[in-house]
Formats: sequence, structure tokens, C-alpha cells
Amino acid sequence: MASIWTRALAWLALALPTQASFWTATLRLEREKTTVDDTETTITRTISSGITPTVSAISTDVGSPDFGDIQYVYIYYPFNAVPESALEPVSSTSTMTNGIVLEPTQTAFSMPVTYTAPATCSRKFSFTTEEFIQIPTIVYDQITPTSKITPPPIVYTWTDDWNGKSGTATGVFVTWYLSAGAAPFNQTYGELNSTVSECRKPGERKPTHINPLTLYILIIPIFWAIMFLLGFLESWFWFRRLMLGRSALRFGTFCWIFISFWVLCFTRKQPKRSPEDQVLLRQQWESMSSGKAWELWWKIGFRTRYPKEWLGEYSKQTVGIGLAGALGTQVPNHGHGMGEMPPPAYAPSRAAAGMLPPIQGYGPQNLVHPHPGLPPQGHVSQGIQMPGSSPHPSLTPDPRDQNPGQTPQN
Repeated sequence: MASIWTRALAWLALALPTQASFWTATLRLEREKTTVDDTETTITRTISSGITPTVSAISTDVGSPDFGDIQYVYIYYPFNAVPESALEPVSSTSTMTNGIVLEPTQTAFSMPVTYTAPATCSRKFSFTTEEFIQIPTIVYDQITPTSKITPPPIVYTWTDDWNGKSGTATGVFVTWYLSAGAAPFNQTYGELNSTVSECRKPGERKPTHINPLTLYILIIPIFWAIMFLLGFLESWFWFRRLMLGRSALRFGTFCWIFISFWVLCFTRKQPKRSPEDQVLLRQQWESMSSGKAWELWWKIGFRTRYPKEWLGEYSKQTVGIGLAGALGTQVPNHGHGMGEMPPPAYAPSRAAAGMLPPIQGYGPQNLVHPHPGLPPQGHVSQGIQMPGSSPHPSLTPDPRDQNPGQTPQN
């Protein structure tokens, strides 16, 4: 009666809803008492597969599913439930060779398996391939292969690492080919899982993933180098505008300011010259050779001071540019501010015959007449009185100039 209830409980445990294992393995164990170090203890020995004792079982235990997806059922029998020959040997029949256990017969299982792209992949795919899988020895009797391949035995030379003994052993490698789904398969432990985890099939190139920090480290220096080089192109652009009398930047550029705001501290904005002066500056620029323009760019294109030696004194009024650029001489700086007319090269004599000498570098040869037919601004011609103005007082001779040292008579 106890045996009936024991078996009923075992099968009831297998039928519980929590059962999720692929296989069920029943282990029949015989309990026997032995003495170890003068201490009596109880050990269990495994009854060989396919043998069922005729005596009633003592107890039954159901274990949790293990790594091999097996639900174990343990049935315990009393001592001497089966003869000694029906028990598994205590020592293994395997051979140790260089730390590797060699079983007399080793079986490999090949089965078609299907891999599916993880949910984290941007594209969905799946493929089926043949792969070797692991099957626990205890459920070999539950496997039915579609075909088998048994090659000739292989003779090994083995060495026991524990006691130094050596010898030969014969091993047989058998391959069983299974149908799809004949055994459980978890692609997490599959041979191609690392490939599928990278969202690619076997044979496809591995996608390149760059760390954002690495990307910034690569892009920022390249971007700065490009902006630095573009700054030279922009500098030439501003230099040309400066030489033509247009509004421009001196020293710095927008590209270099973008790289470092310190450049802004040394950058100056240059307002444009008068339209008449721009005409003269353009004539000077067009008459200049490319080599000379290149030389001047490196000489005065990267400084903050206004290049008066080539463009003359800056003024919003029409003041001309002088002959400095054409003759290669410098216009002396008398300390006058921007927009002020420099003094005449020499003071007009009171005995002048009605003509004021032109200012050096600002004569009519370098001025464009704003009104054709009229003298240019700043120049008085002899014998001509400008409309709406009185004769210049300096045109009246002073008697003292004719008779030096005499006092004029009233």
C-alpha cells in the first residue's frame, strides 16, 4: 500500500502546473549505512537505469528543474533492495588524460536550431542552422535520433595527473542527428549568440558603434583645424576690403573668434572710406602685383593698426591716399587724430601771388572732382573766387613783405 501511495505522489508532483521542464528523469536510489572514521552514516547509491526494485520505496522527492531543463524525481529504496550488480559503481570508468576526462563512448548531438534577432535590434531577422547541443546523459534513453554516425575507435595515451600513471584508452565519438525541437535550445547559450546579439547574421560585417565621447574627441579637433584654416581665407577677404577702402575687420576673423573669444579682444572694426578715396584705393590695388599683395597681406593683414603708409590717414571725408603706396615711402605721422587733415608741408608766404600750395599727398592729382568744372575741395585757384565766398585774406600782399623792417603808413 505504501508503494502505491509513493508512486501516486510522484506522478502527482509531475502533473503540477509549475512543471515547465523539457525532460523528466527518475533516479532510483538505495540507502545503505556505512561507517566513516568510526562514525556511522547513511549514503545513497544509484540503481542502474532500467532496473526497478521489487520492494516498496521508502520515500519520493521531486527536485527543481536544473540547468539541463530536467525535472528530477528521486525514489529512495531500503538497503539490499537490489543486488550489488544492479548498482552503479562507486568509481568512474572514465580515464583522466592531461586533466581531461575521457569516457569510453562520447556522444555528440546535432540538431537544427533557429536564431531570432533580439528586440533591441533595429531590424528583425531569423535564420536556421545546424548546431551541436548539450544533452544530459541521464536522458539519453529518451532521445530518438534520425540518424547516427559511428566512426572507428580512437586510441588515446593517457596520464593520470594525480598519481603519475599512464596508459592507453580507446574512445568512440558517436554523432546523433536529431530533428528540430527534439531537445530544448536556448539561443543565449548558442554558439552564434554573440553574433546575433550584435544584430547581424553569420557572415555579415560587424556594425560599427562609436562611443559619443570618442566621436567628440575626433570631431572637435578636426572642426577647430578647419575653422582655423578658413580663418586665413576670411583674413584675405577682409584684407582686400581694407585695401579697397571698404569696411573690414583688422587682425581677427569670425572663424578665429568662434574658436577662441580671446581673438575678439584684439580685433578692430574698420569703417569704410569715402567713395572718392575708394576709387583711388581701387586703382592702387589693381596696379599692384599678386606677389606684392601677398607680401602686404602677411605684413599688415594681421595687425590692429591702420596701415597709413599704404592707405594714408583715415577719414570719412575725401582726403586722398598720398603717394606712399606708389613710391614706397611713408607718410609722416604728426600725431593728428582720425578724420583730421594733416598740416601743409610748408606755410604759405604772404607774398604768394594768390595760390595756396597743395598739401603734400593731397593735391588735385589724387582727388576726384565731386563736381566737374569746379576746383576740388581744399584748393583755391589764382584769380578765381568761389561763389558765395569772399577773397582769401592771404591773397592781399602785405606792405611789410615788400619793405621789410618798415612800419606801414596810415
